[in-house]
Amino acid sequence: MPNVTFFLKEPKAKGKTLIYLFFRYYKKTFKYSTGEQIDVKHWNAEKQRARENRSFNEYPEFNTYLDKLETETQNYYRKCFNDGFIPETDDIRKYLDRFVTYRTQLEPKEKKITFFEFFQIAIDEKIIRLKPNTIKAHKSTLKNLKVYATERHINLDFENITIEFFYNFMEFMYSPPREFSLNYASKIIEVIKQNLSEATERGYNNNLAFRSRAFNIQSEKVDDIYLNETELKKIFNLDLSDKPKGYNTVRDLFLIGCYTGLRFSDWEKVRKDQIIYENNQAFISVTTEKTTTKIKIPLHYVVQDTLKKYPDKLPVSLSSQKTNEYLKEIGALACIDNLQILSKSKAGKRVDVEQQKYKYIETHTARRSFATNAYLSGVDTLLIMNITGHTTEREFLKYIKVSKDEKAAKMAQTDFFKRSN
Repeated sequence: MPNVTFFLKEPKAKGKTLIYLFFRYYKKTFKYSTGEQIDVKHWNAEKQRARENRSFNEYPEFNTYLDKLETETQNYYRKCFNDGFIPETDDIRKYLDRFVTYRTQLEPKEKKITFFEFFQIAIDEKIIRLKPNTIKAHKSTLKNLKVYATERHINLDFENITIEFFYNFMEFMYSPPREFSLNYASKIIEVIKQNLSEATERGYNNNLAFRSRAFNIQSEKVDDIYLNETELKKIFNLDLSDKPKGYNTVRDLFLIGCYTGLRFSDWEKVRKDQIIYENNQAFISVTTEKTTTKIKIPLHYVVQDTLKKYPDKLPVSLSSQKTNEYLKEIGALACIDNLQILSKSKAGKRVDVEQQKYKYIETHTARRSFATNAYLSGVDTLLIMNITGHTTEREFLKYIKVSKDEKAAKMAQTDFFKRSN
């Protein structure tokens, strides 16, 4: 009876060894290399198959292949026997070679995924679960990487994202026409490292240069402005009747941000039906977009007066770019034009910029103004942090914009500096 068996080439090997097929038929012995190797500890000599255990997860496919080799060998022998002849060992070898080659051609080829392909796949997968601004940051990073590769005439892939790439890419980000700020460049590097880490975990990348301590840009403290209550009142009382409707929309939503501490993405979410009254004080409960946190905010009279202008709901905000453009014009009309020097990062370097204050106004000025004005008014820091979302007082105190004179004035108002009776 023709019999197929499998044996290890080196059954006492300490690691992997080749597997041979033996076919004994009609006083002949045919020996054939299966092309498969296995660690000796995973081989069951009695069953002549891989052991079924978790330390060798591929055992089902592995054993199925050996089963097919056995079946094909026996089937070919039977066919020859039925046709009236006994095949030579070379005939069986040629047949199995054709079978193995055909099987290999049918197997799906594992396509190497490039760095750019993986980056795009990762973005597509994240669209559902991440916030639009986060997706925007990933898309912007991918775009900058592609521009870099094109300008430098290089094929950027996993294997050449090295420390040398890091320094070259930094030079690219800081050079004209880009001249990115330190914090923006830091964010781009952070996104690159996030995607490389994910690609590594998923088996697409084995270049770990990105984990080096040198592959990093430290962010810097942002020097920015806030608008004090006098300046906010100027904006509130500003007559914009001769301006297009968009100016009123920007002004009103901006003031809501200044007196609620909400982010730009949440300005238009404030609605009258969310207002509740407790002990003659109006509050509003809002779930923020970025943190999906539900917060309860006391309503300043400016917010209440602004809401009265819109019977149904607040108008939809303009784009952040257009809003920032209008805010600077509104600040100029409100005569918020005192000179202000801010330290800004440009092309990776800190430079002092002196210009009229209104030119610094942007959407984020609203949150800073809320936090700073509330702090200067004596509102407990932890209560403000509950609205702004800061988790530590240290980070909060970095965020607010209080001058030395304002700190001294605030301290002077405490009981410690007042004469006791």
